Parts: sequence; C-alpha cells; structure tokens
Amino acid sequence: MTTSLHRLYSFRRCPYAMRARLGTLFAELKVELREVILKNKPAQMLAISPKGTVPVLQLFDGTVIEES
Repeated sequence: MTTSLHRLYSFRRCPYAMRARLGTLFAELKVELREVILKNKPAQMLAISPKGTVPVLQLFDGTVIEES
C-alpha cells in the first residue's frame, strides 16, 4: 500500500517558502518537500504552476495552491 503525500515545492532562502514550510509543520500536514533550484525549475512544478514561483503546494487530490 502506498501513501500519497502532498508536495511542497520550495526554495531554501525564500521567505514565503519558509512560511509555507512552517505552516505545514504547525498544521501537522505531511508533505513531500521538493527543493527547487531557481535556475533549473523542475518541469513537474512548471506544469502545475506556470508562473514558476515558490511556494507551490500540490495536494494529493491534484489541487494546487500557489501564492507568493
């Protein structure tokens, strides 16, 4: 049995991404953290968030939350 986790695309030094990571921690939301190198953004992230900004949270049901 596999457990689906939410995915959080984040950048280590982005203050908004730091807040998103803290928010998931305080909400006790289990996420798969995907660190992004801004010079080489992953295609999976750009497919769900064409703006290419972090943080981007993709819930396991496919819902995407992208705020910056």
